[in-house]
Amino acid sequence: ELTNRSFEDPPGSSVTPSGWYDCGFEGETPPDILPSPTLNIGKTAYHRSTYLGLTVRDNNTWESISQELRQPMQKGACYQLEVYLARAHSYWGISRITGKEANYKEPALLRIFGGFDGCDGRQLLAETPTVSHTDWRRYVLQLEPALKPYDHLILEAHYGDGPMPGPNNGNVLVDSLSNLIPVDCNANPGLNKNPEPEFAKRQMLSPKEADRDLPLPVSEAAKGEPISETQLLELITTTAPRIAFDPAGNLEHSHYTDPLTNKGKWANLLLKNILDGLAQHPLAILVIVIPEKDPNLAALKKQNLKEALVDLGALQEQVILRDWLEKDVEKVWYGNAESGVLMRLIR
Repeated sequence: ELTNRSFEDPPGSSVTPSGWYDCGFEGETPPDILPSPTLNIGKTAYHRSTYLGLTVRDNNTWESISQELRQPMQKGACYQLEVYLARAHSYWGISRITGKEANYKEPALLRIFGGFDGCDGRQLLAETPTVSHTDWRRYVLQLEPALKPYDHLILEAHYGDGPMPGPNNGNVLVDSLSNLIPVDCNANPGLNKNPEPEFAKRQMLSPKEADRDLPLPVSEAAKGEPISETQLLELITTTAPRIAFDPAGNLEHSHYTDPLTNKGKWANLLLKNILDGLAQHPLAILVIVIPEKDPNLAALKKQNLKEALVDLGALQEQVILRDWLEKDVEKVWYGNAESGVLMRLIR
């Protein structure tokens, strides 16, 4: 398992995240923990509170960090690594060439190395495409150590294929790194050499549910229109099966503009629609359970869902989030038992 996979530390400039080592060039600064008012970067983290900012510089240097693995990656084995990446369109610093203030806005990419003794990157295991988008997107990479068992994992920013190729001032934002998951080396041929992003892929869907990757419809409750309790139950029936977690246990969410503040936010819009409807019925209570068999993953999913409920302003007296009980099998639930949540409405 990796330590501090979500880079949760006090925000600041030139701060190596706890559990990681700075592998930058001599005389250069470590990466940044974001968001940070000092750097004028307010982008919300994909997971929890903070994330990592890695930059590339116009003097042919770049930032990287390393972590010692509890168990080495074995030679000839394959591992899957998932990570959420984005780019900041405004990332101000000092140019190493001119000595003047510069915007490190050029798109960069992320490289994954295996190595020994901290920052000794012996083999390039994966390289993402250039990260030019400013929204969080999930990348799934396949790593195959071919030389030796590596006991260190290294994350490194490098120059991308942007409008200003070559040594430039750019950045890549990193969040919600997964643990290394052993996989069949033949399961995903092609990811090893040319990893492609998979944007919040939902594997649990039946073909008729595949429309969930389209723009989400706004419910009448989300529009502020009154809905009956029967309509609320119908909303839960149709919406709950589409609420899902990614393989790392993170609740999937999308970006939207809050009509009250006119500010952009990240939230699970399906869950938001249900809570909007629930708020219209003070006597109704929404019971939510997570039927996850893996206790560690269940705890992570429960914590992430709890944080999402708090962020969406769910009322404690109207929402019950608890573990699955044996007697629950006798009740009627709506949702996705395999990888999502189950819900029921009571009074």
